[in-house]
Amino acid sequence: MAFVPVVIAAVGAVASIAATVKAQKDAKKASRANAANSAEEAAVEREGALRDEEAQRRDANAVQGRSRAALAEAGLSNTGSSAAVLDQATVDAELDALNIRYGGQLASRGLLSQANEYRRQGRTISRNAPLLAGTALLTGAGNVASAYQGYQALKAG
Repeated sequence: MAFVPVVIAAVGAVASIAATVKAQKDAKKASRANAANSAEEAAVEREGALRDEEAQRRDANAVQGRSRAALAEAGLSNTGSSAAVLDQATVDAELDALNIRYGGQLASRGLLSQANEYRRQGRTISRNAPLLAGTALLTGAGNVASAYQGYQALKAG
């Protein structure tokens, strides 16, 4: 009966190693899933910005068309200061469209950077897994040896 602590220590060591290996596999799997999710979000962000950019251009063209029509209806020409105002509005609208695209690219890059960080974490987990399992093994072996030493002392005692 005095041998029971040795058996318990051995079972605990095996359970600790198994739990360490499982935790490492789960963490690596989570890192991969997070990386894939961030990469997908980056694509969605980029595509959304492109759609918003196109919508901005369509809206700006519609406003330009209405402005030109209003000028013509008022009997004003598309020259001189009227033309300068319309030209500046065209430039401003294009800058707005480009800023929308740029914002989407920045958001996408940030998400891709995050995805790369998740991948790096997964690689680190893979590299550290044997060390952590080895640590659990050595700790367990130490516990078994200590329990066995106690058993030997009781047996001799």
